[in-house]
Amino acid sequence: MDTIEERKRRWQEFYDPVHPRRFMLLMNDPTLLANRPFPHPDNLPQRIEWAWNKYLRQMDQLAWLDDDSLPFLDPYTGTEIFAEAFGCRVYRPENDMPFALPLVHNVSEASRLN
Repeated sequence: MDTIEERKRRWQEFYDPVHPRRFMLLMNDPTLLANRPFPHPDNLPQRIEWAWNKYLRQMDQLAWLDDDSLPFLDPYTGTEIFAEAFGCRVYRPENDMPFALPLVHNVSEASRLN
């Protein structure tokens, strides 16, 4: 059974531009995404709990799943986080994923962006 250090080494080899590793084997467990709360600010405690439990399940998989995956804490945000960082307002529907609203509506507004 591989240690995390051995898996890290394989990832380093995979990204080696001189002698790259030819392939990586990653098994995706769709149940890790089950019961994921919407990324709304008011769901922060549930999102933290979900990310922690997902990480614990990934750690458990190290013992029996012989692939190249590495456990990680999922930052779990939506794509709106990038748009919001650049000034877009975000709409957060009650039972759906949040999304960014347009910041620019015409060419003159686009020319004022820095």
